[in-house]
Amino acid sequence: MLESWYEGKHGRQVCLHDILGGLTNGYENHFPVEGPQKIPVLSAASIESIPKVVLPFDNDLPESECLDVGLHFYCDDRKFISVVADPLRWVSRFAKYKCVLTPDISLSDSMAPWQRVKNTVYSRAVGATWQAHGLQVIPSIRWADRTDYEFVGVGIPRGSVVAFGALGAYRDRSKRVIFQHGVEAMVERLEPSAIVVYGKLDAKFQSRLEAKVQVNNLFNPRLTNTSNHGAPMNLRLL
Repeated sequence: MLESWYEGKHGRQVCLHDILGGLTNGYENHFPVEGPQKIPVLSAASIESIPKVVLPFDNDLPESECLDVGLHFYCDDRKFISVVADPLRWVSRFAKYKCVLTPDISLSDSMAPWQRVKNTVYSRAVGATWQAHGLQVIPSIRWADRTDYEFVGVGIPRGSVVAFGALGAYRDRSKRVIFQHGVEAMVERLEPSAIVVYGKLDAKFQSRLEAKVQVNNLFNPRLTNTSNHGAPMNLRLL
C-alpha cells in the first residue's frame, strides 16, 4: 500500500493510510507521526499514571479492577504477538489496569536498521491505539546501540514518563554499558518527569540517575506472581 502524508497540527505529519501498510488489524488511521522514519506520536504520560506494581502480560489477567497495578511486556516477543497483531482486542481487558506499558519488541544488533525502526513503529502504534481508546500508556524505550538513539525517542513528548526494561543487562557488562548509556541519553533528550525501570540497577548508576530524574524501580519478583488482592496467579500464554 502506498502511503501519503499531510501536515497536521504543530507541523507533525499525519499518515492517510494504515501506518503498518494494512498488515495488521485494529490500528487507527490518521496517526500523527514525527521524524524521517514516521514514528507514531504518543501523548505524554503523567507521574500520576505510574503504578506501585507491574505484572507481566504472560500472567492470567485478574478479573477484578487493578487500581494501582500496571501491565508490562518485558518478556519473550512470541508471548505478545497477539497484542501487536490486534491491539483493539485487548482494550477492554487492559482497561482494569492503572496503566499499560507499550510492547517491548526486541531490537538487536543483528537486525538491519530498517527492522529496528519497524519494531519501534509497531510498539509505538500499539500505544497510540490504546491511548485513542482511553488507556493510560507509558512508552517503553529500547535500543540496540547508539545509532538507534536518533529514532527511539522520537514521538515521545518532553516531560513524559518513560519506561526502560533492564532485564538481562545486570550480569552482562557489555549490555549493562549499552543500557546505562542509552538511559542517560534518553533522560537528557526527553527530560522525562520520571522514569520507570523494570529490572535490577547498579547502585551507583541508580544514584546518578536520581540526581537527574525521579526513578521508579518496579521490579519485584515476589510481587509479579500475585494480583493486587493477593490471590495467586497461574502463568500461561494468552
